[in-house]
Amino acid sequence: MNRPLDCILCLLECRLRDLIKLGVSENSIGTSICKIKDLLRYDRTTAFVESFEIIKRVTGKIDPYADTKKRLKTLAEKVLRKMNSVIKSINFIHLIRIAAAANVFDTQVLGYVFNEATVEYRLIHEKPLIDETNLINWHKIKHIVYILDNHGEAVFDRFVISKLIEQGYNVTVIVRGSAYEIDVTIDDALELFKDISVNIVSVKGSYPALYAHKASREILNTLEESDIIIAKGIANLEAYLDSKKRIDKQILFLLRAKCPVISALLKVPRSASIAVTNRKVQDLAKAFNDLKSKPVTVHT
Repeated sequence: MNRPLDCILCLLECRLRDLIKLGVSENSIGTSICKIKDLLRYDRTTAFVESFEIIKRVTGKIDPYADTKKRLKTLAEKVLRKMNSVIKSINFIHLIRIAAAANVFDTQVLGYVFNEATVEYRLIHEKPLIDETNLINWHKIKHIVYILDNHGEAVFDRFVISKLIEQGYNVTVIVRGSAYEIDVTIDDALELFKDISVNIVSVKGSYPALYAHKASREILNTLEESDIIIAKGIANLEAYLDSKKRIDKQILFLLRAKCPVISALLKVPRSASIAVTNRKVQDLAKAFNDLKSKPVTVHT
């Protein structure tokens, strides 16, 4: 895999954990790990997506973490209700910063532990250490494409999107067409947004929408017709870096630097909240390439 050694460790650890957690037999675990090992010659996005397809096949489950996603959704709804009095009157740009902080929901990153007890505090009090929301001329924007990531945090994305619509923005939501870890799928999104008038588009499989050279014409048209793309999570950022074709649009990546590689790339502590534009990401692309085939130094 043409990525730092930490990415290889993350891939193997995550998939082994998947196999054990989902009750796969010892023989099938060995066979599956051999197949996953063969994916290391591909880029990070392909290796992670295709390895999860192996997990789905060996378990016989279309959505292996469906129960986990439901539990995270319930937790997020509870936290949002508690936060309602705090966030109902704040402006939408601050809500976008909260959407970045909400990327705290995750169960599949090397060395990252999701602490459910601290979610409310982190969403309210942790500000992005890199915050480029003010570099965007929001007054000139009409059409926003919003790419979702994990379930749980998508409950907060739904709230943000509803406020963007109230502000007069036209919003299109993009999700994965089929299951990938705990990410929102088209079925999840249709349920989540059933009472909001928003256009929902899904990729045809489980690759991220910003992995542009594999995207359908429908997805590419949707991205190209936007004034800005808001992309949640590490996978969308890395898909953008991995893609042989770049989307020539303004993109705002909202995430936490839960991954040691992203932490090193952006020079922020692990799990720091980030709101960063693709212009800055492009400037950092060479640094990302320089990390290949090496362990990284994690910022603290």
